[in-house]
Amino acid sequence: MATTTPPLANPRYNHQLPGVYGQFGTGAGVRAFYLQSALTPAQLDWVSLISDIRGSERWEVRDLFQRDVDNDRISGSLLPYLQDEQKIKFFNPLTLTLLPMQENSDRILAQMPRVIENSMQRDDHEWDFLERPNYHRIRWVKDNPHYAVLEWSDLRTKLVAIDGQHRFSALKRFCNDPESAAYQNFRTWHIPVVVVSFRVGADRDEPPSVLEVVRSIFVYINTEARKVNRAREILLSDESVNAICTQELVQLAHSNDLLSPKNRNPCRLPLLFYDWRGEDNEKQRVHALASIKSVEEIHDWFKYYILGEDFSDEQEIALDINPRHSLHSVFHDRKLGHTGSSQLREMIQQDLLPVVSYLLENFTPYRSYVEALRQLEREYENQEQPDLARRVFYELRFGTNLASDSIKPEMERLLVGIKERIENLKDGLLHKPI
Repeated sequence: MATTTPPLANPRYNHQLPGVYGQFGTGAGVRAFYLQSALTPAQLDWVSLISDIRGSERWEVRDLFQRDVDNDRISGSLLPYLQDEQKIKFFNPLTLTLLPMQENSDRILAQMPRVIENSMQRDDHEWDFLERPNYHRIRWVKDNPHYAVLEWSDLRTKLVAIDGQHRFSALKRFCNDPESAAYQNFRTWHIPVVVVSFRVGADRDEPPSVLEVVRSIFVYINTEARKVNRAREILLSDESVNAICTQELVQLAHSNDLLSPKNRNPCRLPLLFYDWRGEDNEKQRVHALASIKSVEEIHDWFKYYILGEDFSDEQEIALDINPRHSLHSVFHDRKLGHTGSSQLREMIQQDLLPVVSYLLENFTPYRSYVEALRQLEREYENQEQPDLARRVFYELRFGTNLASDSIKPEMERLLVGIKERIENLKDGLLHKPI
């Protein structure tokens, strides 16, 4: 380990946040460290949402952790609560994380850069620090973690909310509403946050992927501390065989729809076919407009008709998990883990999905509906406003778009007509038993 220490002030980092340093023990070969602190309303601009990252809606299905903001919940309950001067205000800290980015880009690095652990002497104090050079550094007075500072460069690092995004969005709206009677008081607030990052433990050779780590902490927060809906739980699970089968089936459509229209497999079921995002509005499920099958129903196909219960004898037989199979011990322990999950995904992609997807793609009512959907999209894209139509269908697929506010009213008007046409297609091509 190098003995030369860097100066306390580092011009590479243009943001600082004081707080209390802490860390947890190693789990899955990764150790979490964090800073407990507070932000002023003005400092909320330092923080982004996952949905603010350009292209995040195109991440693979299992990496699409909490993205969708329920605007009705924000404007109908959270913002009025924050602005009501008769209510006592308190909420849990926002959970933020540091995402390493390509310089001056919205692209997240594939893997976590290595952390350097070192110490330095300055101002009669010895400082310990953990640093990802050029990205971020956390330092604290040796043996006194109550005096700590987080530093980062916004050219290479995004501070992103991974839990509490609705509270964060409501706070941002409050910050942009200076006409509110409570605004002057709001400017004095200090909003509690926990900024968490990760480093590889001694028992792990390779650094994990950035999204793998962030997703893991999100899953724990939202499945252990606060239950997500069943659709989201299925899409996030790495420990359920049937959930992974569901993810991979939807991923076929997702990957195909990311291609340009001329390069797509025209026989593949489109993403519009699946109600895959699991959106809620005030705890009520919001079903995707063009969808025919929900994530929950697909999961239950695998559970009740194709494979059987997770890790059951029936499932072992269906997947041909014999004593010589690499996944046999995993099934015996009833716990996939990271390696088992990866092996299972490969096996599902090669052996199971071609059969299941072929059946769905060639079931006549589904095929007819899909062909009509694709024809409808081509029809709208050949009209006077093709770019507007592409944006509307993009939003129908992925649940978001990057359109400017100026054209959103036009998109809404176009969407009304598209919705009516899709409902007519359903009524004409799909009978109620289907």
